[in-house]
Amino acid sequence: MYVSAIIARTLDRMNQRMEVTGQLHIAFVIFKKDDIPGESR
Repeated sequence: MYVSAIIARTLDRMNQRMEVTGQLHIAFVIFKKDDIPGESR
């Protein structure tokens, strides 16, 4: 039971980190898309 609690907590922390990383990646992609001149919109 103790080990499964540690695993669950670790997975939860990893999920939070993945969410933040995904949001940063999406924001970066949008920023780069706006950054390129001469791009057809």
